[in-house]
Amino acid sequence: MFVDKVLSACCGDSSLVNAMKTKLPWHKDGVNDDEVAHQAPINMGQHKKKGKFTDKETKHELLQWKKLPLKVRHAAEDLGYDATKWDEAADLPIEHKHWHDLSEKEMKAAGILGWEKDAWEHKYEHFDWDDLPELQKKAAEAAGFTKHDWDDDHWPENLDMRWDDITEEDRQAMAVLGWSKRTWD
Repeated sequence: MFVDKVLSACCGDSSLVNAMKTKLPWHKDGVNDDEVAHQAPINMGQHKKKGKFTDKETKHELLQWKKLPLKVRHAAEDLGYDATKWDEAADLPIEHKHWHDLSEKEMKAAGILGWEKDAWEHKYEHFDWDDLPELQKKAAEAAGFTKHDWDDDHWPENLDMRWDDITEEDRQAMAVLGWSKRTWD
């Protein structure tokens, strides 16, 4: 109904528009678009990738600059990135600062990207398995770690290669823990 009105207002009642309306996944005759919208909320800025983690959980590390949401791009700029530095995984001075040495503006920008102190400082490497937050434990498991491996600092073989050579799912998991192409290679 709402979609029908918008399409009709902007595009008229052409046969193409009518064909488009019937192909929309939520379009059913007699169904109120507002009801459907409440049944399937859109999670803006938290897109799931192929794997199990959102862009924010992976610190947006796997997105190209042009795909970053505007707010995230501005935060990245506050940390010293531009399109070239972001896309080429440039090593910036900000990455060598300790969390407690970040300015308030830098800390806020890092938070918008998804960073928090433990990922920024040591990528959770100083945590015992039982002390890992649930999200990071889920990421470690997704990358192939077991409790024994993690506590004994034994890395799974699937991670024994360059960043670009590990699977997309493993890059996602490791980004949740605080790794990036810049810090991995």
